[in-house]
Amino acid sequence: MKNLLLVSFILFFVCFGFSQSKNQGSSMYSNFDKTVGTFNTKLSYGVFFEEKFRKRIKNNHNCFLSDVFQKGNIHYRGEDFFNAELKYDIVNDIIIARITNQEQKLSIILEKNLIDHFQIHNHNFVNTFPQKYGFLEKIAVFDNFSVLKKHQKSVEKNTNENYVYHTFEKEVDEFYLYYNNQYFPIESRKDFIKIFPEKRKQITSFFNDNSSLKKNNYKTFIIELMNQLEN
Repeated sequence: MKNLLLVSFILFFVCFGFSQSKNQGSSMYSNFDKTVGTFNTKLSYGVFFEEKFRKRIKNNHNCFLSDVFQKGNIHYRGEDFFNAELKYDIVNDIIIARITNQEQKLSIILEKNLIDHFQIHNHNFVNTFPQKYGFLEKIAVFDNFSVLKKHQKSVEKNTNENYVYHTFEKEVDEFYLYYNNQYFPIESRKDFIKIFPEKRKQITSFFNDNSSLKKNNYKTFIIELMNQLEN
């Protein structure tokens, strides 16, 4: 069977006829998934995952934080899944889920356009679809806009004594602003002025006064600028 065959085993749909708090709901759905197995839920919809990278150097991998499956939460196909087993491949910008039944575990690449948001180790990501920036991490949320970061890694193929393996290197982070239901790259002064033309003078002054911070810690620079613009 080809790797790209879709796997769709949607066997159960559970409706709870009473209200619960968010934490109670999380526990309830998590216990349900544990009982019937994620193999029998909407999380099983995707394509089979096959590892294409050979990793030889410890802690050098293609994933966010870790290349082993981690507990996380995800909103997929209109449904929340809590304590799911997830990996975020930031080389290919894909989410891999490990689904289980009573006998086996399968790794599935989730359909990207069907993911709304997910969380791994208190890092919250959103899907920018239909815009094409992929998954972005929320790093600061304000009343009128949010600041987000794009995690990226590059991959290099290496050959050593006829053995092929891959190494990975973190790329420079990219930053985006979510404003008026759109995502905007924010790499330069012009980008900010284009978004907030009425605040041109304030933006220019902040750039002039904080050139050192911009050079050494662009993330903090952006957040402080947004704090000023918000106020």
